[in-house]
Amino acid sequence: MKLKNYKLLPIPPLKGNIQVTGGSPEDDPPEVVIQGDPEGLRSLAAVLCALADIDQTRLADLPPSGSREHLHLNAGRHLGENSARLILGRLDDQQGDLPEDYGKRLRKVRPILELRKIKKD
Repeated sequence: MKLKNYKLLPIPPLKGNIQVTGGSPEDDPPEVVIQGDPEGLRSLAAVLCALADIDQTRLADLPPSGSREHLHLNAGRHLGENSARLILGRLDDQQGDLPEDYGKRLRKVRPILELRKIKKD
C-alpha cells in the first residue's frame, strides 16, 4: 500500500489513565462505565473533540453511504489493562445523516444535574 495520498488524522495522543468497564448484567438499561484520572479524562475529551472536528467528506477511504469515522482504543495500549475495548465513532455519516435504527434526532439541550455537598474551607 502506498502512503503517498494518506495523512494522519489530527487525533491527539491519550495521556493519563482511563478504564472502561461494563456495568452489572442486571442493569436495565445496560451501563458502560468510563473512569479516569483528571489527565486521562481531559485527554479522552480532547480525542472526542478531535473526532467531532474531522471533516468526513474529505476522507476518500470512507465509502460515501453509511460509513462513519471511528477509532479503536484497546486495553493495555490506550486504556487500562483490565478495560473493555472501546470504539469511539461518529454517529453521522458523510452526508450528516444518522443511522435509521438510531431513532429520532435529539435537538433539545439536555442539562445534566448532579448535586454534591462541597466541603467548607
